Amino acid sequence: MSDEDRTGSVHNRVEGGHHHTIIQAGEISRLEVNGGAARDERGDIEDPVIATVDLPSLGGLVVDADPPTAVMKSGERHVITLEARPARAVVLRAMRPVVVSRRLPRPLRQGYDALQMRPRGFTVDLDADPPRLRSTEDGVDFPFTISATDVEQFCLLPSAHREEVRWQLELDWTCAGHRGTTVINDDGKPFELYPQENWHKMSLQEEFEQTHAKAAALHSAPGRFQSVLHALYLQATVGDVRGECPEDPEAKKLWQSWYELKGRSKASARHDYVLWAGVALKN
Repeated sequence: MSDEDRTGSVHNRVEGGHHHTIIQAGEISRLEVNGGAARDERGDIEDPVIATVDLPSLGGLVVDADPPTAVMKSGERHVITLEARPARAVVLRAMRPVVVSRRLPRPLRQGYDALQMRPRGFTVDLDADPPRLRSTEDGVDFPFTISATDVEQFCLLPSAHREEVRWQLELDWTCAGHRGTTVINDDGKPFELYPQENWHKMSLQEEFEQTHAKAAALHSAPGRFQSVLHALYLQATVGDVRGECPEDPEAKKLWQSWYELKGRSKASARHDYVLWAGVALKN
């Protein structure tokens, strides 16, 4: 066996005899392996979240504007489906509501009802400053993880009591060492929300009492809505939390849910109780 050096390359020649394993020593300038894991495009890494917003097909209410504008009434479901654009996992670090503007309620032209419910459940308190996103399931909250084969779906119940609110979501994410924020809204426009107090035909107290009569059994039945219903009912009837936190694990969990509502008015708690009891009764 002999080697001949040539400019810019190494030439190997094998002559005569029987040879077994041959090892070439030299520079390998390029190595490609086919059949490995799919590579993600740079653009998919920098913008890895696909957000789809599902609103009731008929809209919520129509306000007297020029032109007339469809808005969602307070408590209407906003279902957000999140998918990953790249093949690798995307960590969803946080999600927060952002109020774009507020105004006094405009006169209504027409109303519709079209409600659907899908997991995961979150309340969106747009009266709070800053607006507050709160899970309805004990121990379930951000961060979540999505991938090309594992999606997440969120059912949001936004609420406002006094003003029309234009709002949207900002979703913080991490993917392959990159961090960013995806804005989620109604096809490029902020969501439009109409305040609860201006469209209720039945008094809130009457609706609260009727709803509680239907949902009373859910307060003692363990489940994803038990603690939020229990806490909202106590806040709506008693007010701020009282007494010391109990030591029993189940009682402690219910007490802590009530404690988180401290400072919320009874009217606001009645409003949210009606919303979430309605969701729980449909599931």
